[in-house]
Amino acid sequence: MYLVLLTCNGTCLLKQGTDSVSLTHEQQDYREKIVDIREEILRKRRAGKLPGDTRSVLNAWWQPHSEWPYPTEDDKARLVQETGLQLKQINNWFINQKEEELAHPSFLLFYCPEKQT
Repeated sequence: MYLVLLTCNGTCLLKQGTDSVSLTHEQQDYREKIVDIREEILRKRRAGKLPGDTRSVLNAWWQPHSEWPYPTEDDKARLVQETGLQLKQINNWFINQKEEELAHPSFLLFYCPEKQT
């Protein structure tokens, strides 16, 4: 009986047993699938900041619309064309930007009640 511990990239971390361990064809296929899935996850996890020119285009739309930052479908389609981003990325950028504005507003509101006479 053998205990074999493989990492996500298929390298062996632990082998327990006296004889050498050879992978069956089915185990090798499984190992390759794990490697493929791991690579796909890492590609999709490529989160980060957008390129500067892309942010500039989005911010150029945001500045004059910051009081009502809800782009129309036509606005979004134009931004998709100008930035090369997917519609989902555009939508996510607007969601994140609105949350950022709520967390760190660029203005302060004060309530000043009128004097009671």
